[in-house]
Amino acid sequence: MKVEEWKVKDSAEFDGDILITDPCYLKISGEYEDKVSEWGGLMSTTYYGDWGCTVYAVDADSEVGVVSDGDEDADIGRFCADAGLVCVVPLDKVREENPEFENWLKEHYWCGCIIRGFKGVVKFVTRTTHDTIEIKGEKCPYTDVELHVRGDGEVDGKPVAFESIQTSL
Repeated sequence: MKVEEWKVKDSAEFDGDILITDPCYLKISGEYEDKVSEWGGLMSTTYYGDWGCTVYAVDADSEVGVVSDGDEDADIGRFCADAGLVCVVPLDKVREENPEFENWLKEHYWCGCIIRGFKGVVKFVTRTTHDTIEIKGEKCPYTDVELHVRGDGEVDGKPVAFESIQTSL
């Protein structure tokens, strides 16, 4: 019997431009895990290893998990992970550490998604699916975990929400 569990893994409040990316792309000195924490950001494993994600605008009233791949009108950006990690950080902190980062990102647009003027909460939400699959006639337990980046807040005083889903490997 298939069972799905949604759980908030971590969350943080932001006020200003935010960047969603793999921390390996931050191009900063020192350990990025320490920097992300120092900056008040979020960081998590992707659970899939390397991946590509699309960030979609969603209705502010919607539950997590309602977005589906292919809604091109709602596509507001992309990011990928090459270290099996994802982070959300204040863009001004990245600029302080690496003033050329945004120029680099323009040339490598698939590596990060910027949400400008965001004031609100960003959450890492996991969806764990427990199921049983059949392998060579034998029933075997199966567990799959996927991570969504969900933001709920406002931009320029207007409600805004976004959510990421994995759209490529």
